[in-house]
Amino acid sequence: MKGAWRRGAVVPHVCAGSAVVASCLVTAGWLLGVSPLVRPDAGGPSMTLPTAISLGACGVALGLRARRRAPRTATSIASVVAILAAITFIGAAAGFHFGLEMFFTAGAAEPLRSTIPPAAISLLLLGWALRQLPRARRPWFPQVAALTVAFISVGAAVGYLFGVEELFQISSDTALAPHTAVVLLILSVGVLFLQQDYGIARVILDETFGGRIARRLLPATVVAPIIVGWMILQGERAGLYQTTLGLALEVLITMTLLSSVVWLSARVISAMDVQRREADAALILANEALESRVAEKTSALVRSQEKARAAEEQLRAGQRLEAMGQLAGSIAHDVSNMMTVVTGYSGVLLSQLGPTHELHHSLQEIKKAADRCSALTRRLLAFSRRQILTPIVLNLGETLTDLNNMLPMIVGDDVTVAISQAPDLWHVRVDRAQMEQVIVNLVVNARDAMPSGGTLALSTANVEITADREGGPEKLRPGDYVRLTVADSGVGMSPSTLARVFDPFFTTKPPGEGTGLGLSIAYGVIAQSGGHIEVESALGQGTTFQIYLPRVKSALASAAVARFGTDAGFETLLLVEDDDGVRELFRFVLGRAGYLVLDAADGERALEVASEHAETIHLLISDVVMPGIGGAELAARLCSIRPGLRVLLISGYPRPDLERPVPHQSFLQKPVTPELLLSSVRKLLDTPGRIGGTPGADTIG
Repeated sequence: MKGAWRRGAVVPHVCAGSAVVASCLVTAGWLLGVSPLVRPDAGGPSMTLPTAISLGACGVALGLRARRRAPRTATSIASVVAILAAITFIGAAAGFHFGLEMFFTAGAAEPLRSTIPPAAISLLLLGWALRQLPRARRPWFPQVAALTVAFISVGAAVGYLFGVEELFQISSDTALAPHTAVVLLILSVGVLFLQQDYGIARVILDETFGGRIARRLLPATVVAPIIVGWMILQGERAGLYQTTLGLALEVLITMTLLSSVVWLSARVISAMDVQRREADAALILANEALESRVAEKTSALVRSQEKARAAEEQLRAGQRLEAMGQLAGSIAHDVSNMMTVVTGYSGVLLSQLGPTHELHHSLQEIKKAADRCSALTRRLLAFSRRQILTPIVLNLGETLTDLNNMLPMIVGDDVTVAISQAPDLWHVRVDRAQMEQVIVNLVVNARDAMPSGGTLALSTANVEITADREGGPEKLRPGDYVRLTVADSGVGMSPSTLARVFDPFFTTKPPGEGTGLGLSIAYGVIAQSGGHIEVESALGQGTTFQIYLPRVKSALASAAVARFGTDAGFETLLLVEDDDGVRELFRFVLGRAGYLVLDAADGERALEVASEHAETIHLLISDVVMPGIGGAELAARLCSIRPGLRVLLISGYPRPDLERPVPHQSFLQKPVTPELLLSSVRKLLDTPGRIGGTPGADTIG
């Protein structure tokens, strides 16, 4: 279809160019006195100069319409042609001559015709049609006008071919020149093909059966009879045979042509009928299949309603989880502040009391309990999806060891837990809290798969995957990996369940006992860590999950390990924290380390303190979530007043994005230990670059 449309789009361009060239040749013949260009037949009619110029103008308007350029210019040209043709029309009807030819050349005009000239009628129709295109209010008018002009021009051409003067002239002064008829026919064809989505052009260019029949039969029904009749007439004139024989030949050839047309039409229609029968047969089969599936569709509708109810339950479960997550996040934020105070002061006391002090052990237990509570807050934040992903370099064996005391409580007394650790296990980089949650999720699923008890085996191993994927899944790239295996001796899974095991909200547990998110979250955590998780299971043969995490060559931990009291300083710090206990702890720790601490309970007070302090403020330490002005907005406003001010933001929520980021900025997640606070402050202050925390100072380069 596209190819036919592209071929049809070329027709107006070719027709326009041909008309312009013919007009130029005839005009040159008039101006230069070359008679063959004006009058091809020495005894026949000539193309008048106004007619030649008008035909050329129509060609220009047609070309502009085809190129979709200068629409106003095309409209103006077409209007002028139509007006000049109308003047000629009126003049001929009234019996007088306007003398328009004299504007072009003196004495060269043809004698005034006494009746309506065919050329004037044709130019009037073409000019008015080109004026209305391409978006005519009455799309049928350009088609009718072009067909009328084509009929006039074809009639004149046939009259010249067969020597029938009545077809190209009404009287001696109304003859239509042969090249005028040809150019008019060319222009009418161009106008027809300007409307490719309407009328004759649409039918001819269509790729349906009708379009194919039209393209095959039109040449035979239009061109062939003319050629055959002309050849027979020439044979008669040359005396090759008598008129009766010529008439018989014409009948015979016409009969042959019409028979061929009928045969081609029948062939196409027969092909269409065959296709229709095949379509009917296919429709019958489809109806039979449809009838056989009515019962199935009915049962499927019932199942879809059940699935809709299940989806509604999943939605409600998700909404409950979202509400619980928001509550858990709020609780975790408040607990983080309290744990910051507990771990902070316990760390201070431990640094002041030696190992032999009678309270040293008690303080250590307090700090351990606070650290466990901090880990609990991280899990709450992970549940609320507000935890900051902080991957660190760790040993999965140590993680399993830390969880060893908790796993028996999860699985119960009727399940035996066996942990097998590989010696010299490689290190991996992963978020510790998220990894612990993944392991717990797998253990919980294993427990549910063993309602009557069984064995749960957890093991670690170093795995090297080669280029031919030996030693691991095909999805992993070649390299070194640490593999964590969690295997149970439970009931196993069917193939259909196994195919959807990682789908969100997919669960085989009864309603109200599972969310279907545990394994999907595990899959996402492992994928974000650059690893891969796969599962093998069969009914009655248990289930085995294998987690592959890429090896990290360096075994250095990512967490800060600086000892309290070693990161001393002398700089001026602005501390902003709305929690009184956390603010007092940070001020004590920083002051004891030698820093000059300016503190404020909220953002408004911090701006006042900064404006009252004329000396340099080296670092801003601010909580993110505060009443009024938040930490991010406070940092942006202070940095605009004091270019070069360094910023340390602290919060239990994810890291915010500053509207105007500063060159030296860092972030800590609560709870924050004194050691981590001091090391982070010292690291920021020791970062190369000039500190310009004085009002009006230059920005850090």
